[in-house]
Amino acid sequence: MTNKLPNHFILIDKCAEETRIVEILNKKILKLNSWFDVNPSIVGNIYEAKIIKILHGGIVRARLKNDIVVSVRGVPKSYKVDSVVKIIIVSEEFDDKPVQANLLSSNSQLEKKLNSLDQIEKIIFLYFTKNIPVLVDKYAVYWDQLNLDQCFLEALQPKVNITDGGLIWIEKTKAATLIDIDTQKLILNSDEDMFAFCKKAYIRCLEEIKLRNRTQVYTNKTTRMSIEWKGVMPAVTTKFKDDDQLDLKMFEKNIQAQLDAGVHGIVLGGTLGEASTLLEEEKRTLTKATVAMVDGKVPVLINIAEQSTKGAISAAQKAEQDGAQGLMMLPPMRYKAGDRETVEYFKAVANNTSLPIMIYNNPVDYKIEVTLDMFEDLLLCKNIEAVKESTRDISNITRIKNRFGDRLKIMTGVDTIALESMLMGADGWIAGLVCAFPAETVAIYELQKAGRIKEAIEIYRWFLPLLELDINPKLVQNIKLAEVYTGIGTENVRAPRLALHGAERKHVIQVIEQGLKNRPILPNYKNL
Repeated sequence: MTNKLPNHFILIDKCAEETRIVEILNKKILKLNSWFDVNPSIVGNIYEAKIIKILHGGIVRARLKNDIVVSVRGVPKSYKVDSVVKIIIVSEEFDDKPVQANLLSSNSQLEKKLNSLDQIEKIIFLYFTKNIPVLVDKYAVYWDQLNLDQCFLEALQPKVNITDGGLIWIEKTKAATLIDIDTQKLILNSDEDMFAFCKKAYIRCLEEIKLRNRTQVYTNKTTRMSIEWKGVMPAVTTKFKDDDQLDLKMFEKNIQAQLDAGVHGIVLGGTLGEASTLLEEEKRTLTKATVAMVDGKVPVLINIAEQSTKGAISAAQKAEQDGAQGLMMLPPMRYKAGDRETVEYFKAVANNTSLPIMIYNNPVDYKIEVTLDMFEDLLLCKNIEAVKESTRDISNITRIKNRFGDRLKIMTGVDTIALESMLMGADGWIAGLVCAFPAETVAIYELQKAGRIKEAIEIYRWFLPLLELDINPKLVQNIKLAEVYTGIGTENVRAPRLALHGAERKHVIQVIEQGLKNRPILPNYKNL
């Protein structure tokens, strides 16, 4: 389709209540005018204004009837203060510059022509090259085909190669600024007084980049979805090759097995995902790749396990940029925060992201308990919606229901009491052995939900010896070995973890092989 496009044309694009008019030559942006339709551009409008100040070089300040002050060019010396002039707006206010206008001559034909045009036609008439094709893009076809995000990026880079996660170079008059996209930190600024402008420009640049998503995997099919906190959500393992690089091919095989089994979401970067050993760029790669793999079928969540509030906010914002639809959040790592500190930590992150959040409450392993009184405060943040309940106290489910009703959704997080927890009212299951046995895990959830408790219990009793592999310091190695046996994983772990060996390995293999030997035939649980 793109080979049919002219080399030189004007593109009118509408997206998310925003209209952009772009002149494109050889797939490069020459000119851009952009505005939100709820507050449309005034470029091209004709007004009467009263001169309030005479400057030099034929420039005056004039006031419109709505008290907006504009800068008017091309005004003869014969005009004085309080003179009324007819002007045409040629640019909107930006940063510290006022609205720019030109004096409209007595050429009534021009005025008549402009008055006959709609807003977009005026801007094309005044701003863009005449007599070239105008294309209207209602479905983002041309925008995506021409990779206009890259055009935006190139338009912003007089000296620096800009990449996702890299740098933005902003120039204004004599000032130049480098800002790191990831940390949002100022790196170089030739004029400290220009920081406010550079920050505005930086935000505006990011907004333009995000309009069509900065990566190919984050497509329209992955627009942010609200999360239904229910069902089975595997806390997936991270797959590694023999050389310790991410194994996305095997990872995708496992994700597909989860989707085929009917899971209700994917959780990345938890304990099973070996989050503490992953580099930041690896977490981002996994997020983007998983979003592409699930293709909008289920939400993708990523775990936030950071040492500082600043780090947690940054991780949450990057997850949102990369297409994640939700967050699972642990309390601060390493430092044993008090109740007030823990609450403020969670709230700070919630207030800096639009993503829905599930609090991971696991005092047994992480030594910080999020109490019901703490949740009372946390639920003031609307996007804190759920808890991964891993206190090992099943009665806590009833306490949560009694106090918060359905305001706080409950996802049980301990495999060995999962069925009991769901029967007591938990809405779903963040599961571990599902990584190796997805169908059996989803079947238990669906059967108990349908009231077929006896069948659910039968599968659960078979499953329990395998589920106990999850409540062990070597849970990652245990479950990865199980994935090998079911053909949807490898045994590779990242150091300092090592693969199982000796009597420990022999025991786990015995549990897995016994489970596979007696593996139950499942009912048609997808159509209950």
